[in-house]
Parts: sequence; C-alpha cells; structure tokens
Amino acid sequence: VSGEAQTCYTTADGLTSNTVRAIAADRDGVVWIATVEGLNRFSRGRITTYRTSEGLPDDDISAVLVDRGGGLWLGTKGGLSRFDGERFVNQPNQPPLPGGVRSLFQDADGSIWAATRTALVVWRDGRPKVINLPDISVHGNIVQIVRDTSGQLWARTESHICRIEGIAGILEHHLDALAVGIAGEVPRLHVGQLGLQLLEVRVGLEV
Repeated sequence: VSGEAQTCYTTADGLTSNTVRAIAADRDGVVWIATVEGLNRFSRGRITTYRTSEGLPDDDISAVLVDRGGGLWLGTKGGLSRFDGERFVNQPNQPPLPGGVRSLFQDADGSIWAATRTALVVWRDGRPKVINLPDISVHGNIVQIVRDTSGQLWARTESHICRIEGIAGILEHHLDALAVGIAGEVPRLHVGQLGLQLLEVRVGLEV
C-alpha cells in the first residue's frame, strides 16, 4: 500500500480465486499469492498462475514462505511443495500430513516448520520430525503457527489463539488458549518489530 492509493485485483484481473490465503514477496520483489484455486505470481502488474497442471500437489494452498535462501515453499491441501524457479518439487507425505499443510515458517536455525490440523512437522537438515498436539483439537484445527521475537511458539486455531510451551526433548507441551475474536473471526498472527500482533482478517488483495 502506497499512501492512500490502492488497487484491488480479482479474478477479473487474472487471479485464480478471490479467496486469498497467504501472500509473500521474494528478494526480487515478486509477490506470490496463494489462493484456494492455485498460486499466483504478481510482478510489474502482470499475474502468472500455477495449478496442479503445472506440478502443484493441490490447487488449495494455505501457506507460502520465502526462505532465507530465496526458495519458495508452499503448504497445500495435498502436502508440502518447493518451487526451484522452474518447477515444483513436491515433498513426499512422509510422515503423513493429515489435512495437508496449513501454515509455514522458518526458524532461526533454518528449520522449516509446517502445521497440519493437529500436529507440527519440523524439517531440519532435510529430515522431518513430528510433534503431535492432541490437546489442541478441542480448540479446532490449526490454521497458523508463528514464533514471536522472544522465541515463544503460537498457534491460531479455528476458535482460539494458543500458546505452545515446552517443545523440546520428549516433546511435552501444554496449551494456554485465549478466546479472542474480531467480528466472529479469530485474528491472524503477525510478528513484526513490535512483537506479536493480531491482525483483522481481510478479504481481497490490495496493493
């Protein structure tokens, strides 16, 4: 958003869907837009679309992450995929990822974290490790996971924001659920210079 000038892009402009799940910008200034019906590459006013016909494991994409090396990771209903600049390299669903990948982030040590409906999967040195969170199901499925500037891990579910403690060693944990909401929607989590922030869920894409 620049000043007060805003332009809204929809399917009429070439987006695969008006339901946008996630957005990320890479080091070249290209904006990657994940929707429920495919991936969109936005550069210099032009939109290029990608679907399963281009190699994606599923058109329903919930998460997009640009890692520190510039690699593009996608969390889809069909699993995890990485775009190497030319093609999609789909990661085997081992371990199984029930419900697909719903959120992604990269830790300080370079590890890639993926959230499924009721578990976390950490890819460290190319090897996955599963962290089951059975207690979280009472608050609905996980839809987002982040780590704040203090190192605290947070999960947004369909009805709550949960603080996840003690993930280390034998992977014990407990959840502290905060019932919060804006107009009936659980706000999106964002980690910025001010720490953890709660953002109102918005519909559409504005630049």
